[in-house]
Amino acid sequence: LVNRLKNSNPNMSEKLSDDKCNVTKLFGELWRESLKQRIIESTKDQQDKKKIAEIIKSEIDDFLRTFPFRDRFNLQPDAKDNAKALAARNCGNDLFTPLIGEYLESLQYYNESIAYSEPGSEARALAYGNRSAVCLKFGLYEECLENIRLARASKYPVRLAYKLKKREQHVKRCIVKDAGVFPDKVKHTPGKYRPRDSGHPALQLSYEAHANVPQLVKCVELRQNKEYGRHLVTTQNLKAGDVFLIEMPYANLLCDTERYKRCAFCQNEDTFTLIPCEGCTVAMYCSKECMDKAHKQYHRYECGVLRDCWRIVGLLLKGMVGLRTVATAFASFDQDLEGWNDHLNTLDET
Repeated sequence: LVNRLKNSNPNMSEKLSDDKCNVTKLFGELWRESLKQRIIESTKDQQDKKKIAEIIKSEIDDFLRTFPFRDRFNLQPDAKDNAKALAARNCGNDLFTPLIGEYLESLQYYNESIAYSEPGSEARALAYGNRSAVCLKFGLYEECLENIRLARASKYPVRLAYKLKKREQHVKRCIVKDAGVFPDKVKHTPGKYRPRDSGHPALQLSYEAHANVPQLVKCVELRQNKEYGRHLVTTQNLKAGDVFLIEMPYANLLCDTERYKRCAFCQNEDTFTLIPCEGCTVAMYCSKECMDKAHKQYHRYECGVLRDCWRIVGLLLKGMVGLRTVATAFASFDQDLEGWNDHLNTLDET
């Protein structure tokens, strides 16, 4: 029965993967249908290789200027859609029933519903309400109360308000009852919810940091010679397990299948309390802080095209990482393309 439900109501993240556009096949077709004959005709009387290259470039440029990308790639604006939000929530409800009891599966559908729903809509409020019920099933009292707060902030319908009130009262009784037994589990402070951390302690350098390169320990130096080229050496003995370099990636990307499970910025698994980007249906975050950081660092440039890009080049993961890297670089130079170009020209290629 569970498999039948999943097959009849596939998760939209899975549907997106199934609907991916085969870019290699498409460009092969375009070459055979449009470009090949044009280039052959234009270059058949040419012997100069440089001139042939110029003609090919010109033909490709002309083709790209007139090519109907939107139609051939089926490009669509990524807009909020309460109808899709309702469909996702219904899938979650089917899996949440006692007969099925697939609570984690239902949770992802509720997150999907939240991502698709319009801000302040009943669709979003109901999805938050449903998500609070999942939290209660797992005994996550703080998360349950946070979802109840989000549901009310999203104008939860008055006709159903009694359900939230009843659930809230039950949770508060549980908090009082369990506080003595599970003091570390119950830490709810109204209006002060913070996402759970990853559970892994942050790495620390094992030795004093370098004055000019703070992510590297002081005892490591960069050297260059004919035998090894550029390489790192240490001026003191290091032990197995020592941390001598901590460097965050310039750009990172959350796997598409995780988008309704993890924060799109810090990538922590905070499935029970994710909040949506209001500009697209793909990105969700564990907090307003992560949302703002993502928007500032890259997401403002990719927001409207991210869903189509995953569909078109998702199988080519490097293509998606490339998009994120360019967006990050563009933002880091505050949209100053000349400054960006000047910086690239001054880099040491060695």
